[in-house]
Amino acid sequence: MKNSLIKYGLILISTILIISSTSCNKDNGETQSLTTRITSPSNGQEFARGDVITISTTVDNVSTVGMEVRYYIDDIGKSSVTSFPYNYEWNTSDEELGNHTIKATSIESSGLAKSDEITIVLTEGGASGEAPVAAFYANVLSGSPPLAVTFTDQSSNNPTSWEWSFGDGVTSDLQSPSHTYNLEGFYGVTLIVANSKGKDTLVMPNYINVGSGGGGGNGSPCPGTPTVTDAEGNVYNTVQLGNQCWMKENLKVGTFISGAEDMTNNSVTEKFCYDDIPANCDIYGGLYQWDEMMNYSIQEGSRGICPQGWHIPSDQDWKTLEMHLGMTQAEADAPDWRGTDQGDVIKTTSGWVEGGNGSNTTGFSGLPAGYRGAEALEFGAITEGAYWWTSSQFSDVQTWYRAVGQYTGMINRTYNYKGSGVSIRCVKD
Repeated sequence: MKNSLIKYGLILISTILIISSTSCNKDNGETQSLTTRITSPSNGQEFARGDVITISTTVDNVSTVGMEVRYYIDDIGKSSVTSFPYNYEWNTSDEELGNHTIKATSIESSGLAKSDEITIVLTEGGASGEAPVAAFYANVLSGSPPLAVTFTDQSSNNPTSWEWSFGDGVTSDLQSPSHTYNLEGFYGVTLIVANSKGKDTLVMPNYINVGSGGGGGNGSPCPGTPTVTDAEGNVYNTVQLGNQCWMKENLKVGTFISGAEDMTNNSVTEKFCYDDIPANCDIYGGLYQWDEMMNYSIQEGSRGICPQGWHIPSDQDWKTLEMHLGMTQAEADAPDWRGTDQGDVIKTTSGWVEGGNGSNTTGFSGLPAGYRGAEALEFGAITEGAYWWTSSQFSDVQTWYRAVGQYTGMINRTYNYKGSGVSIRCVKD
């Protein structure tokens, strides 16, 4: 009897130990099956107030089924993410300066949870510690009432506040607001941006044209300057694009000379006409070598052979237009093909071959005038490409220009030899 009790006691103790061991192993296994780590940003990293910080978390676990990652900023719940990638975009515009705690907690469907925590620092003003520079564009510039317009802020140096005035008595403090114009008229738009380093104001007079004649997708004539006349009496239509007034047609002033010759500084404005056919100048405008276009000046932004009160657009003038059409500053500054549909919206709706027509929603009316080569002295690319000089030199023998082509909606920023023959668009001073 005594031996039996001892035997049963040993069995009971063994069973308890096995159960206890199994339970411990299970707990340890569950604890080790879930790990959570904030991979971005780094602990202690500094940001400018106004930055949008992407918080990324890595979760290692047995199963992602039912996984949830909760984000806390300074112990205040901000977001819950239930699918990979476990990211949260934190806009810091309204946050206080100084240290902020970021916490990510991952929770399995079983209820098991693991957390990671870091600290970041918000500093004053823009990333460079400078006052902001105001910039914006509108998705449409003209149309019949009611005209709904979305304004997109492109200001630099991280502004923290925005003050919009839409020209009809309505204002907004949103970063990128929408507004509907219900009455006909021209409306100037003002944007004031500020941060702790200062503020900047951008005024766009007569920026939005609302009226029965403003529809059709085309840009409006420049207020007060619907046309401009060159030295020979040729009349050109104009188009207002943002705060710039552009010619709506290529310049055609000058005396026709053969494409086999080069232009000379002889006090006579000379031009090439595509394939040496003068009628092509009437349709597409003239083609000019850079020195002749500049009237033998090298000063960026010179009048050149443009009408009085107008000038040859600089590389920066073109960037201003491109950003008005929706490019970012980085895209505008880049060489080669950039942007998305900025080339399409300045191309004519006809005259381009093989489906290359544009939408011309800006009214810029870029025709595929082609070019005259600098070396072989040949003409090329009529109906296929449009090319416009700038007044900004790339080197002693080359200069920046813009091009749009039949196969893309982008705009090319590149350089060409000054001896080439290229079109000109003048912009108002």
